[in-house]
Amino acid sequence: DIPPHDLIAPFIAAVDLCAGAQLTGINAIMNYAPNITKAANLPPLLGNFVVMLWNFVTTLVSIPLSSRFT
Repeated sequence: DIPPHDLIAPFIAAVDLCAGAQLTGINAIMNYAPNITKAANLPPLLGNFVVMLWNFVTTLVSIPLSSRFT
């Protein structure tokens, strides 16, 4: 089991990356995500995974929303 206090840094990094993706272009976030997570002492590829997952989930959410609110 992972103690909850060990999950704080990854959670903050994930929230920062997701907020950054919403506030800027996705290409900039995809380019800098490994550097951001590396600076937070997390595995660099975790940044790419989090951003790609967020992009995928928000795309899935936008499909039914766009057909509902045409």
